Amino acid sequence: MNGRHLESLRLFIHKFPVLGEGEIDGTVASLFTTVPYSIARTDSILSDPTITIYLAIVAAAAILTLTASLGAARRVIRTPTVDVVAA
Repeated sequence: MNGRHLESLRLFIHKFPVLGEGEIDGTVASLFTTVPYSIARTDSILSDPTITIYLAIVAAAAILTLTASLGAARRVIRTPTVDVVAA
């Protein structure tokens, strides 16, 4: 594995803490709208007790985030640092 691929992999791995924080913050933010709506409509905290919808949304957000970050990392690493500094 050459240096560029290794650096790209390193940047990709560093996105996991950002992804985790985003998932936690997104879950907490969604509770501010989901819980009051569920209480008003169904008199319970959660209207749908299954977790599959939540997991599907988390998986979709994770795939989109990691795909976007990997694409950005590859574009940045494609140009050698010396050429960027010299420009």
